[in-house]
Amino acid sequence: MKPLTALILLPMMTIASSSAPAATVTSKDFGQVDGRTVQLYTLTNDRGMRISITNLGGIITEIVVPDREGKMGDVTLGFNTAEEYAAGHPFFGAIAGRYANRIAGGKFTIDDKEYTLAKNNGENHLHGGIKGLDKQIWQAEAKTTPEGPSLVLTLTSPDGDEGYPGNLSMTVTYLLTANTGIEMRYAATTDKPMSLSMYMARGVTMAIAMSNRAHVGMTMTTTMATQTSSHIQCWYHFARPRSRWQRSSRIHAQKSIATLF
Repeated sequence: MKPLTALILLPMMTIASSSAPAATVTSKDFGQVDGRTVQLYTLTNDRGMRISITNLGGIITEIVVPDREGKMGDVTLGFNTAEEYAAGHPFFGAIAGRYANRIAGGKFTIDDKEYTLAKNNGENHLHGGIKGLDKQIWQAEAKTTPEGPSLVLTLTSPDGDEGYPGNLSMTVTYLLTANTGIEMRYAATTDKPMSLSMYMARGVTMAIAMSNRAHVGMTMTTTMATQTSSHIQCWYHFARPRSRWQRSSRIHAQKSIATLF
């Protein structure tokens, strides 16, 4: 496991004076999973802050920010290769789903129809099952936008996947803003009624809470259409200085739940 660095930030710190780096997006091979090459994408803003995301489960592997003296350090928990993540981990920084948390007995009912899910936690279903969203290799598109460098991940989960109803098309957009913010925008479309809980899991939660770097917020809108869709946005902000022990580890606002009908 890579080391965790605790940092304290000053408001809107400038990393460099007149020669601040331009915002960039880069990619490299991160390893092999199921015979496929996994990519690691790194978004860097013009303040030198960067975030790395792999298309294996949308895992955030690294968030590098400066302390009050301008020293850069990583404040996430995780590993250095795709193979280490594939070998098993406690959902460090991953997208958990289709449904995050446990479903007792591995069964649920919608519109009087009972669905039986894969059981991967004793008699219960946990975080999307045996091969949930965190273990899938997503399609990725990296881009630079007026808002900042961005990565768009897309995945289609077929009807019956891990026992869930409906074909589910998902998009998760990561955006690194110029003012040291990270935004994650979730969108999903399905063709059958279902409950969806896409959760940026506790690896990111733990690291951010332990270092007390982030202000977490979430806005959510649900749109009714011919095919049901939901749009969720959450953000983290890394600008204000915080003592590491100022608050307890209770940042859970990034759990985003939508019921699709």
